Amino acid sequence: GGHTAPLMLTTTVSVWHHLTPGGVLAIEDIHGAHYLESFFKPVAQFYGGAAHADLASLHIYPFLLVAQKTGGSVAPLDPSTTPGAVIPATGRISTLQEVSGAMHAAPPGSIVLLENPAWGTFLGPYLIDQFFEFFNQLHTPQQMYDVPPGCALTNAAVCSSNVVNSLFQQQITGVHILPAKLVIEVAAAPPVIQAVRHGSEWVKYPTHS
Repeated sequence: GGHTAPLMLTTTVSVWHHLTPGGVLAIEDIHGAHYLESFFKPVAQFYGGAAHADLASLHIYPFLLVAQKTGGSVAPLDPSTTPGAVIPATGRISTLQEVSGAMHAAPPGSIVLLENPAWGTFLGPYLIDQFFEFFNQLHTPQQMYDVPPGCALTNAAVCSSNVVNSLFQQQITGVHILPAKLVIEVAAAPPVIQAVRHGSEWVKYPTHS
């Protein structure tokens, strides 16, 4: 699929019903706050609506959204159940308003766990929409730049695209939406988000001159 919101939505809707049970669909390169309205809010209605019966989990990473279908032999990723997972008492919360305080108090590499039985399923359209909006900073860096400057538009063999992290990109490595819980992975150290060019052949992107 393409890197624009309409093409991301088309890919999601077209592919989902063809996935095998337990399969995953990953949409990447979601760069910028504008994707909240153009992609995340519409796809929340899809996953919480037409795809809801087959949706096992959603996973949010910087610039990336992964959905897993029900069925199959692989259970949805739930870091809160991993052996050795650290969930401090201050990391057990029941509202989104408590996330910032829980993150501030969380030890590096620990888990913040949001559970609220009164909300019903966390995979309905309203809550998915709320979660996508709350964590939109994961797709909104403070700055993106190339080293050397401008190399992304050239065929230079040495080139990297770099990110100056937003607050959430600095603090969070992943957010996992499961039917009855929201699991936030606290970074053990500030993540380095970087794309380093490899290889010797460069294919021009269609918008490049």
